[in-house]
Amino acid sequence: PRDVTHTIALAGPGDVLGIDPRQVLRVSPKPGSRAAEPDFFPLVEFDAPDLPWAYSPMLATPKGLVPWIRLIVLEADPSVRLERGAQGQSPWILHIPQAAQGELPDLEDSWVWAHAQIACEQSADIASTLASQPDRTLSRLLAPRRLLPNRPYIAAVVPAFKSGRVAGLGENPTGHPSIVTGLEPAWRAGDIPDR
Repeated sequence: PRDVTHTIALAGPGDVLGIDPRQVLRVSPKPGSRAAEPDFFPLVEFDAPDLPWAYSPMLATPKGLVPWIRLIVLEADPSVRLERGAQGQSPWILHIPQAAQGELPDLEDSWVWAHAQIACEQSADIASTLASQPDRTLSRLLAPRRLLPNRPYIAAVVPAFKSGRVAGLGENPTGHPSIVTGLEPAWRAGDIPDR
């Protein structure tokens, strides 16, 4: 045996413009619902058990692996707009004005709001379940927001890293002046763009 050195390129958040809708297994509450349970957080579940972490540019920390996407829920308001993206952009673009910035969750705790689920009898069965029974796995993003009754909300899965936001808007994250390390968060408190 001999050592071989190869350079490989890994895909990151700046390489993804959308998620295949077939990945979405369930959303709660259902779109248009006015009777959401106030004791449950909004969620989206995906078929792939690793989807929230698949394009994370960070290594795992003692807290966990930081997901590359985040579920956000904003109170519906005429100033918060969800519009179709143009060619070369994400299929959907969420425009958030400065006034709504306080509604965005803190990205520092993103790892808490992403989960994987594998339905098996014992922890020793995890590897075999992943390999042979993909229908028994899923991933989940939760939004840390209590929904009030009879109020409309907009929920969206958005990039958690600035490179993903820049790419989603149709710009090239490589060489972008606001991206130095590729680990920059998509937003910071008090530093929210209007799109």
